[in-house]
Amino acid sequence: MLRTLTIINILFGQAALAETVRLEEFHHVIFKDIPATKYSEEEGAIKADVASSSSFLLQPFTVVKTIKKVQWRWKMTGDLKVESFSQLKTKAGDDAVIRIGLIKSGSAPTVPFFAPSWIKAIKDHMKLPGDEMQYLMAGGPADSGASWVSPYSKSMSMLQAASLAEEGGWHLSQHVFTEPLKVVGIWLMADGDDTKSNFSVSIKNLEFTE
Repeated sequence: MLRTLTIINILFGQAALAETVRLEEFHHVIFKDIPATKYSEEEGAIKADVASSSSFLLQPFTVVKTIKKVQWRWKMTGDLKVESFSQLKTKAGDDAVIRIGLIKSGSAPTVPFFAPSWIKAIKDHMKLPGDEMQYLMAGGPADSGASWVSPYSKSMSMLQAASLAEEGGWHLSQHVFTEPLKVVGIWLMADGDDTKSNFSVSIKNLEFTE
């Protein structure tokens, strides 16, 4: 049994109330024929061990959350083999140290019978409908504020969050949206399958503020 992990803090206005979740309450969604990233709990953080791998942790919400600001801390060891922003925007370079995915509230897309198993898994786990993904990225070659569309799907938008180096190898990343997003779930993802990258990243103090 995993001990309680205070990793998700949903803050509304001036209230400092947090939702506490367990790592086991995230759904680990894997891709067919791709090695899965290993996720574990370590010293109050979620750790992802990437070995040319890719998979993600999905946390559905039971009510729609209004999110204006996202902030988290992360620390990495190893090497993400994405050499340029141009490469990052292609399928050959579409890997990331950490992705914070915000699933936007919207009409649920039709899932055909022959859809990949990971798409079916999302449909099975989600409590509320969503139709687009906003990723916040940290690490890698993109400049803070850079934005682009996923080379795999036009429904996934990428945005590089600002990061500030702190003590002990940690970085503080955050982004404030111009307009709040209506969000029905999140996913956490670290991947290195496209570039055959090997690294570990830890994430903690993830906060979503209205």
